[in-house]
Amino acid sequence: MKHPAIKRIAIVLLLVGVGLVVNRVRHPREDPTLVKGSGTVEATEIGVASQATGRIDKLLVAEGDAVTEGQVLAQLSADALSADHERTEAAAFSARMRLANLARGSRSEEVRARAAALSEALANVQGARRQMANARDAYQRPPDLRAAYDTAHTQVRASGAQLDQARAQLAEAKAGARPEELSATRAARAAAGSAAVGAGAAVDQADAARRAAAAQLAEADAAIKGAQADLAQAQEILAQRSAATTQVAAATLQLESAQAAQAAAQARRDTVESPPRPDRRDQAEQALSQARAAQALAEAEAKRQRNLFEQGAISRRILDQASTTLDQARAATKSAEAGLRDLDAGARDSERREASASLTGAQAGVRGAEAALANAKHEQAIAVAAAQQAVERAKATLAGANERRAQAVANQDQSADRLRGSRATAEQAKAQSEQSQAALDLALAGTRAERLAQSSAAVRTAEAQSAGAQVALSNAERAYQDRFTYRANLLAAEQSASAAAARVDQAQAQLDLALAGNTSEVIEAARGELNQATAAEKTAKARLDDTVIRAPATGTVSELILRQGEACTPGSVVVRMLDLAHLWVRVYLPTTAFTKVKRGQDVDVLADAFAKPVRGQASRRFAGRVLTVSDQAEFTPKNAQTVEERVKQVFWVKIDVGDGQGLLKPGIPVDVRLRVGQGG
Repeated sequence: MKHPAIKRIAIVLLLVGVGLVVNRVRHPREDPTLVKGSGTVEATEIGVASQATGRIDKLLVAEGDAVTEGQVLAQLSADALSADHERTEAAAFSARMRLANLARGSRSEEVRARAAALSEALANVQGARRQMANARDAYQRPPDLRAAYDTAHTQVRASGAQLDQARAQLAEAKAGARPEELSATRAARAAAGSAAVGAGAAVDQADAARRAAAAQLAEADAAIKGAQADLAQAQEILAQRSAATTQVAAATLQLESAQAAQAAAQARRDTVESPPRPDRRDQAEQALSQARAAQALAEAEAKRQRNLFEQGAISRRILDQASTTLDQARAATKSAEAGLRDLDAGARDSERREASASLTGAQAGVRGAEAALANAKHEQAIAVAAAQQAVERAKATLAGANERRAQAVANQDQSADRLRGSRATAEQAKAQSEQSQAALDLALAGTRAERLAQSSAAVRTAEAQSAGAQVALSNAERAYQDRFTYRANLLAAEQSASAAAARVDQAQAQLDLALAGNTSEVIEAARGELNQATAAEKTAKARLDDTVIRAPATGTVSELILRQGEACTPGSVVVRMLDLAHLWVRVYLPTTAFTKVKRGQDVDVLADAFAKPVRGQASRRFAGRVLTVSDQAEFTPKNAQTVEERVKQVFWVKIDVGDGQGLLKPGIPVDVRLRVGQGG
């Protein structure tokens, strides 16, 4: 009787157990530590932009190609940049050689050459001093002027004697002629004829002297015009000092550009090393404005230098320096723009290192620009001194030309006086010849009224000759007292002696400089030029490197924005690519798990797309890690107050799935499973 009851109890218990199992299968119990979510695999899109302006010569990838970090994607035209890099490389080499040459100091050959120049200058000083002594002696004792004065004095005495003789002849004419007087009159007639011929020759000589003096005056006037032109040119060079002033202006502009670049680099480093703040953005915008203003000034200066170079006013080196300054200003503008963009986008470790390196380079550029400015100012001072010396030399030349002109004028006046005196003498000789002939005729004819008139005329002629001799004596005395030519020669000799002494001082200074070697300031200036040339070379190399567009990360080319042959500018996106090495999923979780999900927590990612087509086969699992957790809930009003409303709120979580084992692709739906309270 007991066995059937036991069987029935066992059957009931079995049925109850089966019911519990079926209920558990149909309604499984949820694990409170497991949080689930769904999302879609996504990849970061990277826009690879150009950092230079140019035409795309080569496009080396196609859409869908897999690329690695650093792989070349495109190549821009780089002929001009290659030439600029070679030019800056040559300039850096030249500056390096110049610094090495200055550091070695003066060679023995140069010292001997400067010592020989000093000896030559000393010999020139001695010769100039001897010439000055001779000129002083000639000025103090002019022999030719003294002889002319004595001759004029003799002529005065002779004219007085002739006047006495004419008066005596007049008395004799009144008294009548004797036979011996007739003989004397004939002799006087012959002598007067000879004197008339000699006076004519003297007139021709005096006229030739006058023409020679006029030629000297014309030559002196031409010399004055040339000296005035040289003085005007020297004064214009001194006033303009275009080359040295342009070099100083270019160095100043380069220093301003370097300072702007330093400010931009400083702002960028401050930006990447500190969290973005409104005042940081204001500083970045201010640095960008300063860089753009410096670029505008550099462009204007480069245009002005180009015009001056085409006119032949400056050298190619100054034009290249202005071009380098413009390139640096443009680079500073690009750096400031990049700093502002980086401030908005945030900073990475590589950007921090790059910002520090840019700041170091900008500081070196500022030091080089300061040294270049000091060197330019030194060269400007040298140019000013040279221009002032040219002005002084032109003034001395003009003074000498004026002295020669004054001497030529004096010679012309003296020649004119001599010509007038010679003509008067000729007229007197002619009158005397006629008078002698008349006297002879009168003597032959006896004393008549005509002879008396002739004797009276002879007296008047003798009186005129005496007056002319007095004038000639006065002129000779004035010339002797003036001694203009000898004074001019003495002044020229003194100036030559002073110039020779100055050349001795200059040669001595050059010898001392060669013995002492180059100063530290000159070597530092050369080192600054080397730093500047090296910075320009690095800038040109960086600009040349910018023509090669490389992949910033490993990924897949998703779109080609520009094609081969098209032009691009800095910031133009050439290729878009997807970073498949860092895939991620965004899922939304309930707010009940908000405080339990931690950054770095491990996550299981399940993808049905890779499950085997077998009934009951589970989805394939991929390892994931929590990257970011949202700091606020979404999809519900912020002022939700009731418990029912609060449980409806969700927050998003960004999960990193790495490269997805090479299987996951953007757009694939996945499920996420994570254990709350567990973290990495």
